[in-house]
Amino acid sequence: MKRQSAPKGRPSQPVSPEIAALDAHQAPQTRLARINRVARSKLVRLMMYYTAARLALIAGLAVIIMGINAIFDLEIPGVLALFGALLLGFAISAIMFRSLRRRINEEVMVVDEKRRAMRTQ
Repeated sequence: MKRQSAPKGRPSQPVSPEIAALDAHQAPQTRLARINRVARSKLVRLMMYYTAARLALIAGLAVIIMGINAIFDLEIPGVLALFGALLLGFAISAIMFRSLRRRINEEVMVVDEKRRAMRTQ
């Protein structure tokens, strides 16, 4: 593998020839744009996980409420059960998915920082 020349004080890392050829012909702004795309794709993936987890929680709560309705013959309308599941789901997801939400916030800060770096160049 070809090694790139590293800045002083940093060991050089092995780089595949294709990436080395691409990096040699790209402007610094293009490299930052590629890094920004990667950070944004990670952010989008985390947002999709978070949204899917919240929807699954709300659907599960709706099923539980409808099950309780059927077992005890309460005659709760389906819309009211869904609304209750939505309200409970928001409160429970704030506690259950706290770490995922923190990771999303960190990725938002990374994307914003890289966007600022691209604007200054």
